[in-house]
Amino acid sequence: MCPAPARCAARVLCLSAVLLLSACQPRAVPPPSMESMACGGRFEATVRQGPSAGLALVGQLEVRVEPSGQARAVLTLRDGATLPATGHVNGQAINLIFVVRQDTYLFGVGTSQRAFHECAGLWGGPFVGPEQGDIGDWLGTQIRPVF
Repeated sequence: MCPAPARCAARVLCLSAVLLLSACQPRAVPPPSMESMACGGRFEATVRQGPSAGLALVGQLEVRVEPSGQARAVLTLRDGATLPATGHVNGQAINLIFVVRQDTYLFGVGTSQRAFHECAGLWGGPFVGPEQGDIGDWLGTQIRPVF
């Protein structure tokens, strides 16, 4: 119970004003849904230390991403051989697992210079594999949409 009617009216008025102002705030707009899309470009992954030091996987990488962020990729090497990959893309984050040969993988994490759906800029980051103890880095350049 309010001690004085004037105080009670002032509290109700203030509470009403706060509720009205909060109702006038702009609504949060959900991010636009990303459609399935593909980006690609020149790719190079080099093992810097470990048993496979000096190994370089160089070619063209094509990454297809579903609205969920699930990614499927193919690296086409200079000699025409292909390495499939799966992973996930979220904004500027890229995570891919390449199958180098049966039971041998390269695990890469990285960042895109721009959001993936822009298909522009650079991609890059560290990786481990293909052999235990291998550590390296990768770089994707000349990124563009792939149809």
